[in-house]
Amino acid sequence: MGKITNLPLGENFKLVSMLGGSGNIYAFLTDRFKSDWNKYLWEYNVESNKWNNIYNLDYKEIRHGSGLFWYENKVNMIGGENVDSNPRKEWFQFDPYDGSVNEIDYDPNGYFSRVGSGFWFVNGVIYFALGDVARDRDQYKFPKYNIINKLLSFEKDIPVTSSFINRYGFFDLLPTFNINNNFYILLESNNSDDNNEIITLLKYNIDDDTWANNVIDIPKPSRREMLSFELFGNLYIGGGIINQEHIFDFYKVNLNDFSYVRVKDIPNSVRYTSNTKVGDQIFIYGSSYNCNDCEDYAIYEFILD
Repeated sequence: MGKITNLPLGENFKLVSMLGGSGNIYAFLTDRFKSDWNKYLWEYNVESNKWNNIYNLDYKEIRHGSGLFWYENKVNMIGGENVDSNPRKEWFQFDPYDGSVNEIDYDPNGYFSRVGSGFWFVNGVIYFALGDVARDRDQYKFPKYNIINKLLSFEKDIPVTSSFINRYGFFDLLPTFNINNNFYILLESNNSDDNNEIITLLKYNIDDDTWANNVIDIPKPSRREMLSFELFGNLYIGGGIINQEHIFDFYKVNLNDFSYVRVKDIPNSVRYTSNTKVGDQIFIYGSSYNCNDCEDYAIYEFILD
């Protein structure tokens, strides 16, 4: 893993979320020391290794945990929470080419996306995997939004068990991805005191409208803050923290039979927090383990071979 770039605005700024696409990484940055929490949308070109300021966002109610996805060649941002942990329902659409910002008119019916949600766009319909539903521990919705008639419908719940629900009422969503109209949602248990935790991969088939539940049986499943992503139709997962100890083993999971093989370990010099994909390249946002209380956050390229 090699560092490719620091953030463009200096150490006072942190990356809230990032989204890869079209040879670029789109990064939402915010000032760590200001209360207004305005966001700055920057574009990083992987080939030229250059940053470009796209837009300064003056939407103070959009905070951490905003869901990001591509639609109409635009970066879409939904939900999140503000500094007081209040959920947000807004849907903003940013055009990276002309810097325009538009708010999408839709009816969330009291439901919102707070943490790490998944979004898929198929045949004029956007499917949402909601990471938090009004702090209701018994209902985790899987709504779909029809672009043409602007209709949001709630037809099926996400089959999440109580073992994945933490004290805040939401479950942690790790990477979500779509392969041949099969939507995958990776979940990790939230009880850090339980050594019998499991890692589960939910699979939703859009054609027959069914869910399947599969356990990812890698060693030491009682880990949190794992690094995971999909690449070439396989799931890569590993690392994380167990009882405040960082671990670095890493595995490739076959999505046909859910068998796994261990691949090279994650470098122990980087504390990772999020990742995105540009083509077949994986980029990770994190900082170095080699210093205490330093803010040397940067973007790294993760190379498997």
